[in-house]
Amino acid sequence: MPNLVTNTAPQERYSNPMAKLDSLLREAATILRDNSDLKIARIALNEHGVHTFLKIPGYSESDPLLEAITAYREGLAALRAIREQITRDNEDGLVEQTYGPHMRALLEWDKAAISRQSAIEAMKLMAEEDVFVDEIGEALRRAVLGYLESLKGVI
Repeated sequence: MPNLVTNTAPQERYSNPMAKLDSLLREAATILRDNSDLKIARIALNEHGVHTFLKIPGYSESDPLLEAITAYREGLAALRAIREQITRDNEDGLVEQTYGPHMRALLEWDKAAISRQSAIEAMKLMAEEDVFVDEIGEALRRAVLGYLESLKGVI
């Protein structure tokens, strides 16, 4: 049955519907990024329609993984700042006062990253901590990080 608006059959409208959808979503992301005054937090699209979620003034969604990574880095910096004061007798206590609790939180982490930024920071922290000790691990880290960083404005 022809579409009354475009006067074309549905299958004739787009030769590649996924490419068209990708193009539309990228355009929507650009519009949202360039027009922050719209106060739109996100848009969900499914078979039932388009759903717009508005930003609420004063509200910011927390990102627990990003917060844990930030706290860990700040704790490490705090310990390094008092490096001259560390002795065998007080080292355990100083670790506990600085980065220890945050390191344990990261060691026990069992949830997915909820944002592009926390995924990027997790990969960067893994590199800082020399988690990638072989050539393949380092190469794959760069590949994943490059991909995540290229998604700016898309997710």
